[in-house]
Amino acid sequence: MRLLFIRHADPDYARDSLTPRGEEEALALAETLADEKIDAVFCSPLGRAKRTMEVGFSLRADQLPVKILPWLREFDAVTPHPPQQRAWDFLPEDIARYGEDAYSLEDYVKAVTPYRDSTDFIAKRDEAFAGLDALLAEYGYQKDGLLYRVAASNDRTLVFFCHFGIEALLLSRLVNAPPLVFFQGTCASPSSITEVYTEERRQGIASFRILHFGETAHLRKKGLEDSFAARFSETFDDPRRHD
Repeated sequence: MRLLFIRHADPDYARDSLTPRGEEEALALAETLADEKIDAVFCSPLGRAKRTMEVGFSLRADQLPVKILPWLREFDAVTPHPPQQRAWDFLPEDIARYGEDAYSLEDYVKAVTPYRDSTDFIAKRDEAFAGLDALLAEYGYQKDGLLYRVAASNDRTLVFFCHFGIEALLLSRLVNAPPLVFFQGTCASPSSITEVYTEERRQGIASFRILHFGETAHLRKKGLEDSFAARFSETFDDPRRHD
């Protein structure tokens, strides 16, 4: 089975939609998705993801049904104490003080001070993990510890239109990595495609593997650079974004 996670195109957060640049990105994405083999489509309930999906599928001949999943909305859990931050906005030097436990699959919540006592973070994480696990089980892949038991192997392609934070969280679940690895160590550009697929090296036991992360070939083909959204300044004298 193959999973495609598509981050919404360049966002207009005030309107919860896309900027004019975002509309361009979504149109470029539409050309890539026009002939893609797709079996099921899922989308965040937020407007910027839904608009990306609408434009992104506008060149397809078929009419794919879309299921809106509440747990695909942006993972917007914030730390309970000021300065309130999202997990992908923590300063690296703050995390470094917590040591290696911050990147432990079992201990990251209790090791990283901003997560402590954050029932908001834990509840939303658990909701997203439960939603993903239940969906994959419907398609024949049952989460069992660090593996997936295969009830019905298949080569279906599922597409998820969502957001960087929730994408990072779900990827951590699929490949058994602490969420901070993806929150802090990756950045999926607007309209990018991340491709994940199953490997069943022994019958009945599967694992997920990331084949492509944050692919934006559709933008380069149109002469467009990646949008800056979700990134921070490359050098300190670049004033675009530090916090």
